Amino acid sequence: MITSRNECLAKVLSIPVLFLLFCTSVSAEIICEIPLTDREPDRILESPQSGEYWVVMRANGLLRLSEDENGNWSTEEYVIIPIYDATGPDANGLLYLSFADYGQSGVYVFDCATHQIVDTVTLGTDYPMRGLTLSNDETKLYVLGWDWPRVGELNGGWVETTVHRDSGIVWEIDTDTKEVTDQAPVSALPETIHYTSCDTLLVYSEEVHYRFDISPDTAVAMIDVLQIEPRLGRITQIETLFGGMYYENDFIEWSPEDSQIAMFASLLDWTWQGDERYISGVWVIDSETNEVVDTLRILDEREVETYVEHGVVSETSPGIVYITTQNDVLKVDKQSGAVIEDIDCGHGIITKFICETPDGLLIVTAHEYEQGVESGKILIIDPTE
Repeated sequence: MITSRNECLAKVLSIPVLFLLFCTSVSAEIICEIPLTDREPDRILESPQSGEYWVVMRANGLLRLSEDENGNWSTEEYVIIPIYDATGPDANGLLYLSFADYGQSGVYVFDCATHQIVDTVTLGTDYPMRGLTLSNDETKLYVLGWDWPRVGELNGGWVETTVHRDSGIVWEIDTDTKEVTDQAPVSALPETIHYTSCDTLLVYSEEVHYRFDISPDTAVAMIDVLQIEPRLGRITQIETLFGGMYYENDFIEWSPEDSQIAMFASLLDWTWQGDERYISGVWVIDSETNEVVDTLRILDEREVETYVEHGVVSETSPGIVYITTQNDVLKVDKQSGAVIEDIDCGHGIITKFICETPDGLLIVTAHEYEQGVESGKILIIDPTE
């Protein structure tokens, strides 16, 4: 079943919409900045080894980030060109990296202990690879790709996808044998994927209305809900916000006890702000009912919607969620949606992914633009200083 635009609008309007307003940072402190020249750090994955993290640098590989016993941070780069995203590590300390390189596409298997690629799963020729996720029991890996020949025509650098709406692919891979065990179509141009506690998959796709006449009435994205058993297949779809950017609209666990997943949504065009179909913020999805049950709209000090990149629900400060929004990190009350603090990360900084260390520090990846040159930066933030 496909949730229609009118049905989606009615559902969004019938659920609470919390408006998050910025305030001034008064206590948090950036305790470490690590510049990364000509690098764009993105997703952060926690290693089985204490104090160690792996950072995805799209088109460059992996960055090992570690903290010693004295609280000093260091990095070490492992060039694996070109990867797009990663998931894990699993119980065996393995990371799974999606890649497309010189006529081959697939997944590299990277051992966090030996710092080497220990296996490769090939998934065909020239598929642009995207997000990936492990099943909760880690026996299966699910990988997203674009079926390029079916997407449509390239016109002036833009992709026309109105003809083949289900030209995305999700592969199921056995993590023991490294063999493909199933695959299914998903909406065009899939980006991110999440395995839920209900043993279903959520897939965000840029989808079908990516045209030259992009407007609130045509630029629709989709969340596909897929069953795992007996075969991979679509259960339903949810119309959602069109991000139009790489790594947009990622998922995290929001309230595991309630089977709720959060998707972070960014507004593509400022002229759309205020349109109830295009809430820029946090979309909370009930993975049992496959419906959007709550939204948190992010507003700046001018009460204008702003970009939302990623977030993490704090495990050291119960009831707190940290959300990256352009050059800020917001400390938000998870229940009320009130912004407790705005942590300013500096001018020209675009904050991306965020994670929390066991002792409550925040690790934030950021892209930095200065005089037309793009580089990266990793920020270590103490939110309690």
